[in-house]
This record gives sequence, structure tokens and C-alpha cells, in this order.
Amino acid sequence: VPNIYTAWHRNEIRTRIPHVIHRSGRGKSTLHAAVVAGGHLRVGDRVRTALQAADFVIAADRGLEHCLELGIEPDLVVGDFDSVGEDALGTARTRGWPIETHPTGKDATDGEIALREALTRGAGKVTVFGALDGEDRLDHGFANILLLGLPETEGAQVSLMDEYREARLLRARELVELHGARGDIVSLMPLTEPAAGVTTWGLKYELLGVPLHMGSTRGLSNELVWPHAQINLADGRLLVLMERQRSR
Repeated sequence: VPNIYTAWHRNEIRTRIPHVIHRSGRGKSTLHAAVVAGGHLRVGDRVRTALQAADFVIAADRGLEHCLELGIEPDLVVGDFDSVGEDALGTARTRGWPIETHPTGKDATDGEIALREALTRGAGKVTVFGALDGEDRLDHGFANILLLGLPETEGAQVSLMDEYREARLLRARELVELHGARGDIVSLMPLTEPAAGVTTWGLKYELLGVPLHMGSTRGLSNELVWPHAQINLADGRLLVLMERQRSR
């Protein structure tokens, strides 16, 4: 299979942005950052397209190995490097890629450090890859999802994704649009008690201004009936999970 990233980097005409851009009150940044974490990553056309669309890429620890496998040159590699292979780290050093080393006994995961760095660099959109399976650890996978609730992410479009799944956080008075195919699964999970005034359009089981309560499974296993859907939240926080059909 041809590696589209080799051609992309060779023929790239836009300027990638490794420096820090401070946000202003004039509007949201259009910069799109990709954070590649070290968990299991299902890769197909959707992931490749999303990575190609990023203005800059940050690899978090073992995420460096994903970058090397996909032929991506990260703008920054961060972590304590307790899980990445020595060969991969040696390759990054040989190629002169920027590396930021953190102590093992730190107060944040490598994924959180990479996400915060992307936001510090001015990204208005951040897509995190290799985070949904949390390196086969339940605590890491759950913690990665909760990164969506960092105060710094407010006002930015942040999502976790792989080839078939996507996770986003909806805050009070926000609306999210989903794009997929009829039959794709959408689950809504409240992260506050309650997530109030949930209204949906384009889902099989419509919700019209209803509350979803912590611990309730009412919002699970809905599905798209159109190629796109909308979800609106009046108050609280709501986790939106989308599972695409494997046959596509």
C-alpha cells in the first residue's frame, strides 16, 4: 500500500506551524493539531485523512512509534519515554526531531502534556489519536476521555478518534454536529447530574429537551437515521460517543 504521507511531506505547500501562537479575543483559531498517543490505533482512510489535515503533529511517548509506522514527521515529541522503544527514540534523535523529555514521576500523563502543548500553541481544533484504548489499561483509557473536560479545552474543538470511534464533550449551551451513515451508533453519557435539556435531531430515538442522569443508560445505543445529526445541551456536560459501522 503506498504511503501517502511520504508524498504529502515531499509536496507540501503550506507552512507547518511549530511556534507558539497566542489566542486573542478576536475569534477562534483555525489551527488544527493532531496529538498521537501511545494506545492501540486502528488506522484506515479516515485516520489518515484526519492526520493529513493537521497543521502540526505532537507525538506523546509511544505515539512516536505510530508516527514512524505512518511516515509522519511530528513537530514535537513529548513524554517520559518509559513505553517507547529505544529504536524509535533513536530514529527521532537521528532525524533531528524536537524532543521534550519529562520526568517519570510527573503529575500528568504524556497525553495530557501533549494536549496542553497543542492548545498552548494556539490550536482551535485538536484531534487525539491512539487514546481510546489507553495502552490496554482501563484507567488510562478513562483518563484520556476525561481530558476532554480540561478547562483549557473550553472554546476549542477537541476529540478522541480512531478509524471507527470518536469521543467529544458537549458543554452547556453547545451544539455538536455528527457526520456518518445510517446505523452508526451514538451514545450520550452525562458527566454531570444532570445533563439538562438534551435535544437531538437525526437520531432514531429523539430527545426533546430532556435531562439525562448520571448512572442512567437512557442515552446509550442510539443511532443515526440520516448522514448527519445534531445534539444540543442546555446545561451540564455530556459525553458524545460515536461508533461507526465496520463494514464501511
